[in-house]
Amino acid sequence: MGSTTTFFSPTPDRGRDPGEPTPPGMVTVPEGEFLLGEERRRLWISAFHIDSAPVTHREYAEFVAATGHPAPEYWNRGEFPPERADHPVVGVSIDDARAYARWRGKAIPTEEEWEKAARGSDGRTYPWGDLFSSERANVRGAGIRDTTPVGRFPTGKSPYGCVDMVGNVWEWTETAHDAAGRFLTLKGGSWYDVSSYARCAARFSARPDYRGSCVGFRCVKRIGSALPLVRILSGGPEIAPARPRAAPEAEAAAPAGLGAMLRIFDYGEERVLRERLDREIRDAEADLREGRAATARTKLKAVLDRDPGHPRAVGLLAGIPADATDRAPGPPAPSRADRLRRALATPRGRMASIAAATIFVSLLVLAAIPGGPAVDATPDLPAGPERPRPAAAGSAPRARSEPRREVPRERREPRRATAAAPEGMVEIPGGAFPFGPDRTLVDLPPFFIDRLEVTNDKYLEFVRATGHATPLHWIDGRIPGGQEAHPVTFVSFEDAAAYAEWAGKRLPAEEEWEKAAAGFSGWAYPWGESFETGRANIMLSLDDLANAPGIEPVGAHPSGASPFGVEDTVGNVLEWTTSWFDPDTRRVRVLKGGAWSLGREDGRIVARYGFFAPETRNEVIGFRCAQD
Repeated sequence: MGSTTTFFSPTPDRGRDPGEPTPPGMVTVPEGEFLLGEERRRLWISAFHIDSAPVTHREYAEFVAATGHPAPEYWNRGEFPPERADHPVVGVSIDDARAYARWRGKAIPTEEEWEKAARGSDGRTYPWGDLFSSERANVRGAGIRDTTPVGRFPTGKSPYGCVDMVGNVWEWTETAHDAAGRFLTLKGGSWYDVSSYARCAARFSARPDYRGSCVGFRCVKRIGSALPLVRILSGGPEIAPARPRAAPEAEAAAPAGLGAMLRIFDYGEERVLRERLDREIRDAEADLREGRAATARTKLKAVLDRDPGHPRAVGLLAGIPADATDRAPGPPAPSRADRLRRALATPRGRMASIAAATIFVSLLVLAAIPGGPAVDATPDLPAGPERPRPAAAGSAPRARSEPRREVPRERREPRRATAAAPEGMVEIPGGAFPFGPDRTLVDLPPFFIDRLEVTNDKYLEFVRATGHATPLHWIDGRIPGGQEAHPVTFVSFEDAAAYAEWAGKRLPAEEEWEKAAAGFSGWAYPWGESFETGRANIMLSLDDLANAPGIEPVGAHPSGASPFGVEDTVGNVLEWTTSWFDPDTRRVRVLKGGAWSLGREDGRIVARYGFFAPETRNEVIGFRCAQD
């Protein structure tokens, strides 16, 4: 059975009629109650008018021509791209937006004003209701990957008639995002973002001078007051939020943290960036140990340029004198040939060399005698596709296999399912394997796991058999055209667990998922220690999101299979596991495997994600099942 989209009728608030005509191009939001934020705090706000759409290039060009205000940098000689006349203007800072608003006799909305205009008084999740649809907003799931003319998605309008309140471009507000007021709150998500940012309650931050390709604005005109009046309905006092911007000199003096300077996504970019800085600091520490103080100082200053106040960088830099220089390198170590020549130059050295050669030849002769003792340096660990089995008696000696060394491609033939494995699953043999960033040996019993992620068509069978709700992006209960073989997405942890139970399976633990992805090898990726293009649906870098292909059919990258034949463990979609990311509080489950919208470092087998609550449903999360 298909789910139906929840609609809300745009009934006005029970507040007082503002008694003032609505200006052209704006809509009226009457005074009254509404629910704010993820926590749905009940507030009352005074009446106001708000632009029905974001400010467009055409409208902003009138302002530039009338006032001489600088045009956005991407305009060509002060002219906007003609084909984008009705697209939202972007590349504007909050000061640019304020200047436009003053010229129009308006202002920039606060977060409270913006959110009430977007979600009405009933606290709906999206402007149109509680179920997401990529046909109602220009977000990444719509597949457009650029701004669109305002109002292109009329069915996504808010209860008061505002279009593009979610998607298309983020919008500036006058509400501070941090206690110091150094960053302002952005609302609404953009064409660049996944649908979790399209929720009316979602918020983001940017420095006031930020000018990005995904940030625009709309204006408000208040009724009866210069600032909005907001009352907390739990008995708090009436408040008039002042403009929460720090003084220019204070703002310039306050260093920005990494998470606020850079565009941070909930699914791991900040962690990747911090790991990158940590690696650079480790390089600087190595330079210090080897006497390259000046080089270390340069690297640490580069880290602080990107993350002012980084504690390790600050501490290390403080210990380097301002006049420190790199120590001159000592004489090069003698080569092996030089050492041998020196040894043979003395009688004692010649005798020692002859004795060593005699012993070596004797060992070779003994090893070649039939029935002689076999040499086996293999550790006592379970045999697997990538770990050599003990040599049979009488065979040639076999050297120890290094756990993290690359294996030639011809020796990495994936191990397919045995006859005992259920259909669509592969067998993961029991035994110890290196788990987690510390590569701790963990012993697991044998189990089975799906070779591929659960697809939309498989999930449809479950929906038809049980009456379970369909994913949010399915329209009228139908799989989006051509996506039958894509991994199912917009499924919560509970949805995935329900499917697994129906199928007679279960969701895997994090340890099981890692072993299925890497086998006994301890590799960074299923195929080896280094990332290789073409083996996974994942970006080469986080700067390439606009060119990412989106979700692909399962099994599209067979060369990226794990040693056991498990595919798509890197990229495509993140996958639910039963493990707790925070075992003490048990609020968030571990997600594994990276996604199409993440960078290659996010696809490492040991990478783990704890940014999404178990009830999250979005287009970067899917799952596969396991079975004992």
